[in-house]
Amino acid sequence: MRHFIPIVCITALLLSGVCDAESPPGPITLPPFCSKFTPPTCSRLFAPVCATTGDTYSNLCVMCTAMWRGDLSPLTSYVEGRCSDDPNLPGPGPR
Repeated sequence: MRHFIPIVCITALLLSGVCDAESPPGPITLPPFCSKFTPPTCSRLFAPVCATTGDTYSNLCVMCTAMWRGDLSPLTSYVEGRCSDDPNLPGPGPR
């Protein structure tokens, strides 16, 4: 019985990090255009969006997941299409 308690404590400590792996870092209010997604589960549909940061995301859900994780500001906006240096293509261009 003496060995049971330390094993339970060690197991609880190891598993505590696993539970937090998919939790957002804090209370984050996502913009309305993210409301139709359930981060971090996104489809593999390639429909690129260009964030106002100049970064291209493979689809809007992936961009919303970056906001949910705290890697991107929830104040970020986007345009459809890849970010590009070419002024004739969609996107704000380089940073």
